Amino acid sequence: MHGSGQVDLAAAFGPEHGFRGSAQAGGSEGSGTDARTGITVHDAYGASQARWEAMFTESGTDTVVFDIRSTCTWCAAGTGSGTRSPPTPTCPG
Repeated sequence: MHGSGQVDLAAAFGPEHGFRGSAQAGGSEGSGTDARTGITVHDAYGASQARWEAMFTESGTDTVVFDIRSTCTWCAAGTGSGTRSPPTPTCPG
């Protein structure tokens, strides 16, 4: 979207693990400027409604595009031999 030149991308909002996905579980990458694209990235992980409103106002957001690449969950099941099998992704439909 950013590279198309057809959209004025005002900002990005990073979820848990951050905009680039480099943070550990329960963490974020913080807010700042994305080095690859130059766009402003807001740390949205755990943000309150008031913080969301402030981020939208600060960035001049009037439309939000929401994209989730995966809603998989990870499960570990016992093998019955007293050991655990590796995590197996389970993804809905």
